[in-house]
Amino acid sequence: MSFYQDPVEPKLMWLGSENGLYFSLNSGKKWHHWTHDIPNVQVADITLQEREGDLVLGTFGRAAYVVDDIRPLRALAS
Repeated sequence: MSFYQDPVEPKLMWLGSENGLYFSLNSGKKWHHWTHDIPNVQVADITLQEREGDLVLGTFGRAAYVVDDIRPLRALAS
């Protein structure tokens, strides 16, 4: 399991689990399963590529995935 809190918008949180990637726009009060372009795979590591605003995911036994430009989600969380 992995957890990442956005440094720019602290209400935006990411959780990697055995069942994929989840995110919250309200400081963890409600979580949503991220299903866009990422299979149902264990997400072991989460980090941010700051210049482009991309979320980089390391998975167990599959690959690395990139969630392109999380800035629109930051706007929703603010």
